[in-house]
Amino acid sequence: MQGLTSLNLSSNQIRDMSARYLSKMRSLTTLDLSRNRIGDAGTRYISRMWSLITLDLSRNRIGDAGTRHISRMWSLITLDLSQNCIGDAGARHISRILDLTSLNLGQVGVQYISNRMAQKHGSLIIRLTTRLPQQPLDQSILSQN
Repeated sequence: MQGLTSLNLSSNQIRDMSARYLSKMRSLTTLDLSRNRIGDAGTRYISRMWSLITLDLSRNRIGDAGTRHISRMWSLITLDLSQNCIGDAGARHISRILDLTSLNLGQVGVQYISNRMAQKHGSLIIRLTTRLPQQPLDQSILSQN
C-alpha cells in the first residue's frame, strides 16, 4: 500500500493509537477519518503525514490541544474539523496553516474569527456555525472578501 494516495476510514471507531499506524502511510494525499474516536493524542500521529492535502477529521474528539498538532501540517489545503471540541484557541492554531483554501469549523465552540486569520487567508472559504445559538458569531469578517 505504499502507492496509496486516498483513504476513507470514516465510521470505523478508530482511536488515537490506531492513528499511530496510519501515520506510516506517507504517500497519502487525501484522508477521511470522520466519525471516529480520535482525540488530541491521535492528532500528534496524524500531523506526521506531511503529504496530506485534504484531511477530514469531523465528528471526532479533537480539542484545542489537537489543533496545535494539526497546525504543523503545512501541506493542507482542505481541512474539516466540524463537530469537535474546538474553541477560539484552536482556531488560532489552525490559522498558522497558510495554504488552506477550505476550512470547516461547523458546530464547534469557535465564537470569533480574528481579522488576522481572515487577512492571512484572503481566499479561504470558512464554514462556521455555532452550537451555542445564544452567543452570536462575529460574521462581519467573513463577508469582507
